[in-house]
Amino acid sequence: MNSQHLSEQAIQQYAVEPTLCGEENLQHLASCVECRSRANAYLLLLGGIREQEIPAFDFDLAAMVVSRIETVPAMQKRTDPLIYVMIFLAVMAVGAAGFVYGDYLALMFKSVAPLLTFLILTCMITVVAAVAIDMLKGYRRKMRSLDLY
Repeated sequence: MNSQHLSEQAIQQYAVEPTLCGEENLQHLASCVECRSRANAYLLLLGGIREQEIPAFDFDLAAMVVSRIETVPAMQKRTDPLIYVMIFLAVMAVGAAGFVYGDYLALMFKSVAPLLTFLILTCMITVVAAVAIDMLKGYRRKMRSLDLY
């Protein structure tokens, strides 16, 4: 006979399916009063659970869930006016460069540094603005998708 008591797992296994319990555990349960009383408590608990009715909904859960799902209207393709503003500003910057550096057009191939610097800065500002606008649009789109109210 085993001098140690059975583990909770072994006792629960006996309560659920006694045929899967090992022979040594069955012999211990037959001789140990404490383990047998714990197994009887589990058997009583499982018997009460098995006697309960299987719960059934008296309503259609799927229909309730589907009725609460909002249909998303088709996305309308629209052009953001901010893009037109950015294009206008870029054209104005290039036009301003032409106006300011118009006198230097003949000297453009001799001294390119000021015009090149202005064009590089204009391109950088335009790219940074376009990326910022794209990030802002993505952020707004994600926030609209999270809006649950």
